[in-house]
Amino acid sequence: MEPKKHIVNICKDVSNLVTKHNLTQRLYEQCLFWTIPDREKTHKGKGGFQNDHIYDGTLYDAVEEQAGHLVALTVNPSTVWHAYETGDIKLDEDKEVYEFLQAYQKTVLNFLNNSNFLQVYEAGIIDQNILGTCASSVAYSKEEKKLIFKNHDVQYLKYRRTQDGKLLVISKTLSLSYAEIVNTYSEKDLPKKFIEDNKEQPDSEHEVEVYIREKTKEDEGNINGTFPWVSYHILTSHKHQLKVEGFKRQPILLADYLPLSEEDFSRSPTYRKLADAKTLNSFVKSDIIGTQLTMAPPIQVEDNSVVRKLSFRPHGITIVRKGSEIKPIVTGARVDIADAKIVRLQESIRNYGFHLDKFRLVEQDRMTATEIIERKDERFRGVASRVFRIERGLLTPLMEAVSIELENNKLLPPLPEILKGKDINIRYTSTISKAQEAGEAQNLQRLMATIGPLAEMNPQIMDFIDGDAIVKGEAKRFNVVSSYIKSQEEVDKGRKVQAENQQQVQGAELNNQNAQTEKIQAETDAIDAGA
Repeated sequence: MEPKKHIVNICKDVSNLVTKHNLTQRLYEQCLFWTIPDREKTHKGKGGFQNDHIYDGTLYDAVEEQAGHLVALTVNPSTVWHAYETGDIKLDEDKEVYEFLQAYQKTVLNFLNNSNFLQVYEAGIIDQNILGTCASSVAYSKEEKKLIFKNHDVQYLKYRRTQDGKLLVISKTLSLSYAEIVNTYSEKDLPKKFIEDNKEQPDSEHEVEVYIREKTKEDEGNINGTFPWVSYHILTSHKHQLKVEGFKRQPILLADYLPLSEEDFSRSPTYRKLADAKTLNSFVKSDIIGTQLTMAPPIQVEDNSVVRKLSFRPHGITIVRKGSEIKPIVTGARVDIADAKIVRLQESIRNYGFHLDKFRLVEQDRMTATEIIERKDERFRGVASRVFRIERGLLTPLMEAVSIELENNKLLPPLPEILKGKDINIRYTSTISKAQEAGEAQNLQRLMATIGPLAEMNPQIMDFIDGDAIVKGEAKRFNVVSSYIKSQEEVDKGRKVQAENQQQVQGAELNNQNAQTEKIQAETDAIDAGA
């Protein structure tokens, strides 16, 4: 039976993707080779352990430390690190809308805290730091009643993107036994020839290609429903379609460390510091040998002078012939030179490759509270670009996928009528986001400090300042507890009462002034009449 035309076209495209992927595969392998010991190669083979090329763990320590800092700064589970808004301040202040957004946030946060989100998010950052790209996905499990996040091994993914980074096609190869294929897919969908050849060999291995792409005209006759993304499961050996399914969103999300046009391989900090890592390993290896030579130097003895074997144990005894002596060979190894070079290379990897110096707060014996705040802000500004790329490239797509999954399974609170047709946007309120927004608050403070003296001379310039908008904006910026801030309705009501009270006071004062004037006028008239 001839394979279908669209399957033939897909197989040709996969072949092209493989050719392109092989170029980046070598780069992935180099980055992994010098960063993480391969657990499958830790056995002893010819010439020693197969991972004995790694003598220093600075590179991977830096990878994990930066990932830990970024997780703590962006999605710290001990804080409320995100909120939702419509972008319309007046609409957000509506009581019904406000309650919905609060319930929406609470629902999403509960599902995230009850899932493996943090582990997959941190694993994604680690992949970005090593390979330059990470791949992740999320799905809701009706059986477990929770979100399941998954981190995909990007070095085995084949994909094609536009120059601006938009994903068009992604494909991965699964190696399954015949028994696994029968259990995963329906036996009626398998080719008869395939069943006949492998029925007696359930452990025989076969390749299944999972090919995912944006829906095209070619896919319209293969799947029902309005799905923007389609995936095909193809038995490679027979070019046979095992399964086709549609997705309402991109099923696998890719995020780059530093996206560059016309490059499929994103240049990770590990890739940029490979030369330093290799040099560092060489120096550490030499340093170990030099230290060993210094602490336990080789021994020089005269020919046939040792009666028995040399003893190198503490308090060991070596018997030599009379007149003979044992002397250490002084190699003159300068371990201090290697130590200095090692320190410089380690600092280069940590601070210039991963910018860890910007994540750490420099502490001194005497620091004022103001200085601590300034140093923190300076530190956060130094890592702002990395945080921005993490939020935009990895965190936001994940959060959007979470919302879609919860919405598809009807787990979100009902949408108010007033919000139908409106977009709901995510706003990050983490420690780093607040620090970034604090810069805008400082700009406002500088403005007020500048116009303050001018306002004393000309109070009318304060008419340009909208105090209500400032209070609302700053309260929202710093994620102040809503109960601390009065609603616009309460403020208007209070102002109305104050205006009425003030009007009454002014009326009473005016009546007193009129009565006093009448009294004085009456006394004046009496004096004039007596005269």
